[in-house]
Amino acid sequence: MKKTIYLFLISVIFLSCSKKNDDTTTATATNATLIIGKWKDGPVTSNFYTAGKLVYTQSYPATNPPAAYYQFNTDGTFVVSTLQTNGTYAVAVTYIFSLTNSNNTLHYSSGTTSADNPISFTDNNTLVISTVSTVGVTYSVNGVATKADSETDLSTLVRQ
Repeated sequence: MKKTIYLFLISVIFLSCSKKNDDTTTATATNATLIIGKWKDGPVTSNFYTAGKLVYTQSYPATNPPAAYYQFNTDGTFVVSTLQTNGTYAVAVTYIFSLTNSNNTLHYSSGTTSADNPISFTDNNTLVISTVSTVGVTYSVNGVATKADSETDLSTLVRQ
């Protein structure tokens, strides 16, 4: 009887252990938690592609004061407030948002607009949102406008 109980306990321990260390659950839960709060505009990097190859990169520094603030709320809304000419911020638009694709894609909509943009956190206070454009894409070098097939903007938001 002792051997049977001993074998049973070993098999329970063995079956409850897993060799796979699944860090994605922790990471995705962290993304859903990390996004909540107030963020301001940071630097933006625009990458232009033709025939699938990177042809030009343009970097834009963060502005001071920030051009916009983004407030992500626990109720699934986020509010964009933009800088006005009088130096104050006013609500420009309110979106409904959710995180999809294992919490690595920001889905948002405002009734007339919706989008799905990949996100990543470089640390707890820096959020990068990726946006791809394929219509009317041009870049300018030394005053010469050149068409491209697509543009990927990496917009950095910094936690307030």
